[in-house]
Amino acid sequence: MFEEMLTNRDGIQYFRAEYWMKDDSHFKEFSKSLKMLTSDKFFIKNDGELVEKAIPELIIWLWADYALMPKQYFTCWHPYDKDGEKFCLSTFEDDFEEVTNEYLARWVGIPMWAELSIDEVDTSDANYDRTLEDCWGRRSFTNGWGKCQFLEKVGSALALIYASENAADGDLIFEPKPRGAYVHIIQSDPNWYRDQWTYYNWLDFAVTVDKKEIDREAKLIGVTFSSLSNEERSNLISVAIDSLKIKDLEAKKVPQYLLTLLLNHPATSEEDKARIVLLGDKHIIKLED
Repeated sequence: MFEEMLTNRDGIQYFRAEYWMKDDSHFKEFSKSLKMLTSDKFFIKNDGELVEKAIPELIIWLWADYALMPKQYFTCWHPYDKDGEKFCLSTFEDDFEEVTNEYLARWVGIPMWAELSIDEVDTSDANYDRTLEDCWGRRSFTNGWGKCQFLEKVGSALALIYASENAADGDLIFEPKPRGAYVHIIQSDPNWYRDQWTYYNWLDFAVTVDKKEIDREAKLIGVTFSSLSNEERSNLISVAIDSLKIKDLEAKKVPQYLLTLLLNHPATSEEDKARIVLLGDKHIIKLED
């Protein structure tokens, strides 16, 4: 489910979600849809299906612009689990309902330009169904016959982290290490980036932007939002506004998410920003200047 791992000079390992990997023809096909959506001859009432199909691609296309902007960053949780995966523009993380996040996970996914790595190993009990003490026992680190698995691939990294967390209890002598060492301990497991069950709530992921991949996709699509003409951008915003009338999308606040991206994009004209603001929709988020 994942592309081959890459290891940086500092030892940090990076991977990408492979089940959203798309070949060149995918972006060329989106380019055709985009030309239609930005035309002044396009009417949503005549081709609402095209809009529903294109919105996930429009979001990921605009995300690429945000990925290159200063002070805008993305975060990711559970990339190995489609039911629990969350990839989002952090600026809007807390402003949209869970149904919107579910839509993003199901239909938008993780872009090809997002390289994922461990940002933090969370050893607190807050995010767990069971405590670290429970993990030390039979349930996680011994098999059905009671054989210890500490030195096997599954569970050994967590066993070492547990031991370091509990060294102060006098069970063993442990020289304290920076908490960043836990990243390297997890990475010692060759399957850490695939093993959603062992590491499900232990890891928060950092997102590194591959600018070369963004450039490759932009060339295949042939245009960015910024390189559209003012008229084309205005036409696209009209389509996004009209998509509020698509009940299934509006119920998940997907048009509002798209309009939020368009409203806060620096290439959107003041006139078009005013059109969006005048909708008076509380689910369309205006960022502070």
